[in-house]
Amino acid sequence: METIQWFRELQEQIDAAIDEFFDGRYKTTAKSPPEKRFEEAMRYAVSGGGKRLRGILVILWNSVCDKPKNPSTNILRAAVAVECMHAYTLVHDDLPEMDNDTMRRGKPTVWKAYWADVAVLVWDALNTLSLELLADTGSIEAVRLLANAMGDMGVVRGQIKDLEFSSYQDTLTNTLWVHRDKTGRFIEAAVRLGCILSSKHNDEKTELLCEYARLLGMAFQITDDLLDIEWDEKIVGKTLHKDEKTGKGIIPLLGIEQSREHLRMVSEDAVSIARTLEEPRLEQLMEYIMNRDK
Repeated sequence: METIQWFRELQEQIDAAIDEFFDGRYKTTAKSPPEKRFEEAMRYAVSGGGKRLRGILVILWNSVCDKPKNPSTNILRAAVAVECMHAYTLVHDDLPEMDNDTMRRGKPTVWKAYWADVAVLVWDALNTLSLELLADTGSIEAVRLLANAMGDMGVVRGQIKDLEFSSYQDTLTNTLWVHRDKTGRFIEAAVRLGCILSSKHNDEKTELLCEYARLLGMAFQITDDLLDIEWDEKIVGKTLHKDEKTGKGIIPLLGIEQSREHLRMVSEDAVSIARTLEEPRLEQLMEYIMNRDK
């Protein structure tokens, strides 16, 4: 599916903000070869590809609340923070000890390009860097929110469940809870960040947006599971057919057709919220997520 114009424009803004940040961060020239390699690996992990969905959610939700003409420096900084945190999760998941993936975003994964020991250090650094960037916004609440969503009560807990998938993913309910922790908590956090950093947000609208985010995260994961089975690695840009080997995901439980039906119901609920909020971009975003090919 062709990328939505406003989505593509936000992608470009985030990519530019990421480049600008690293240009300033690593501008010192007197460095040892190991430092240069490490900095190169850091940029490699964050730059060059990716949908920038989570960063876009920060900007989009902030604009729903505040309706600015352009994202502020603070909001762009938060979007970069979220993208650094997302890169951290990808570097982590791709390691040989975890999913052992060799391709991500159409290029070798960080551990494959720079070796696993460097990848572990990049993963460590991106985690702390993202919180440093978010702290620059001046919102302790925002830092606490992201840390909680990514840590022992969020994404990491989901990863533990995923590692023990045979014990936890024996029913649809349990599988969706794994998806909620591994994928949904982060997406919801990006939404809440946009609202927290808004000067005009209200609790009722925030909760509606977060319910939409929960549904979006579910649709994203189901679509991912379908892509894992139905698409070509050259199109998607990462290793596929893992779920067939491990039995993980929603497809082994429901089958392809029922999974598509579940995706349709999730989408309808999300579109209903978008219409309640009178935000056509939310409708377009759900359609894009459901029909994406990479």
